[in-house]
Amino acid sequence: VLDSIRADRTPFGGHSRQTMPVLEEFASRPDSVGTTCTSHGIWSLPSMASMMTGVWPSHHGAGLHNEVLPAEFTTVAERLSERSYRTVGVSRNAYFSSTTGLDRGFDEFHQVSVGDLFVQAGLSGTGAFLRNLRKYSGGMTIEKRKHSPDFLLNEIIKNRLQELANGDEPFALFGHYLGSHHPYYPSPFFRDEFDVPGSLSASEAAELAFQTTSDVYSTIATPDSITDPEWEAIRTMYDALIRQTDSLIERLIRAIEASGLLDETILVITSDHGDLLGEADLVSHKLLLYDALTQVPVVVHGSDRLAGIDSDNLQH
Repeated sequence: VLDSIRADRTPFGGHSRQTMPVLEEFASRPDSVGTTCTSHGIWSLPSMASMMTGVWPSHHGAGLHNEVLPAEFTTVAERLSERSYRTVGVSRNAYFSSTTGLDRGFDEFHQVSVGDLFVQAGLSGTGAFLRNLRKYSGGMTIEKRKHSPDFLLNEIIKNRLQELANGDEPFALFGHYLGSHHPYYPSPFFRDEFDVPGSLSASEAAELAFQTTSDVYSTIATPDSITDPEWEAIRTMYDALIRQTDSLIERLIRAIEASGLLDETILVITSDHGDLLGEADLVSHKLLLYDALTQVPVVVHGSDRLAGIDSDNLQH
């Protein structure tokens, strides 16, 4: 699950920019499908609870009148465990964690904090992160919120994948990345991926996007402070962040291919919800029910049950 990626800023939703060329190519394979689908929440908790249980938010109540998934709802991890699957979850999102009960059924569940990232990624993963600071994180800055943890999370998931692939049990591995969650600050490498409309440089646009989406309530309270060209610059940085995430997932796909298990694996890549980019003078994913929040991309590999399905009506 790649957090906060709206479908209409991806090729699956008709976006003109190549924000997800890796996943678009992967979805074009004969045993894959790529399209858009409906999320059942405009933020992570109700959306993830519905993904993990297959029931409506109005039924499970998580994110509405419940802060924790009630015990009577069975999770997909519990169902797979009953069928002798080894189940492993790795998450950087606090709403997909033991705090909300969404870790139920996992043999292992890692709610990874910033400090844990380096420990669990190991020396090789940490070294790779440092070598890729400019490509997959904030570059040479001491501002913590400008650094993305997704590269390290990806290394942890790849390590767990290799361990599981070496075993004899069938397994289910779930990962929740921060993806394009605010604050938006694409890496120095990817912020130049698309031309920024107007007079701002890519670096200036990245700083604007970071400041605007660091305190979303202040931005919502003062909508007239952002001009139309500035909104376009912010949207461009959001697109660059999606492209950065797409490139990172390429490393995961290559790891699955290297394990020799791709042909016998069902791989699902989607987002939990989208984000608002100035619609109704709003940012983030709050206050409004809107297509940009509920329509997300989805790519499924290796499931013949999707052959011939009406992709206009897919939902989590």
